Amino acid sequence: MNEKCSYPCFWEQRESPKKTKEHPDKLELICFDMDGVLIDIGSSWKFVHDYFHCTNNASVNAYLHGEISDEEFIRRDLALWKENGEFTTRETIENLFTSVELMQGAQSLFQFLKKRKIRTAIVSAGIDIVAQKIGTMLDIDTILANGFIVDSKNRLTGEGKLSVRLIQKDQAIYTLSKNKQIPLRNCAAVGNSCFDIPMFEVCGLGIAFNPADDCVKDAADYVIDNKNLENLIPILEKFCL
Repeated sequence: MNEKCSYPCFWEQRESPKKTKEHPDKLELICFDMDGVLIDIGSSWKFVHDYFHCTNNASVNAYLHGEISDEEFIRRDLALWKENGEFTTRETIENLFTSVELMQGAQSLFQFLKKRKIRTAIVSAGIDIVAQKIGTMLDIDTILANGFIVDSKNRLTGEGKLSVRLIQKDQAIYTLSKNKQIPLRNCAAVGNSCFDIPMFEVCGLGIAFNPADDCVKDAADYVIDNKNLENLIPILEKFCL
């Protein structure tokens, strides 16, 4: 890829595009990335790393070069979240996100979607605690995100819960499409990073929202270069019956 991308090694792991190339004849499902799309936080995982004054740069590099799995990637991240030599608690992580705010225009957009009976989903490699909170606030139908296991004292065990593979979000879309019996061409995806491009390729409609890199813009059918989700409405109206 020649386009600007923050993680060029991501492209080395990918197979040939599988885009349907068919726009929706009836929009039925919209899948949203979370970090940087539904909330104005670039990465919910990094948000926690910053609290613990740590970085996972080495793990990111190893993961994107195919040296470790998604499960090991999460495991290494969790290993950084310790206080006094012990894993932190779920409550600590939850408290970090008590003040998280929705992206501008989110309420208006989801009211529009509910009124037109368009189903919604979060498809994110971000933290499920945050995804569940946002899902409740916006009445989102399906929540797919990653997280962690806790023990009887609500302390992290160091093991994660994997629902969405960061570089294979298209797998989650395939499963949703099949389970909900919705053709891929009638699905839309909204994302902001190169990791959302596989969703664009399999959905009938891909929308880059406040995209981080040029590669995301080039892969999308539509681009919104600002932080107001309400601006999706005129685009989506074209595909609503």
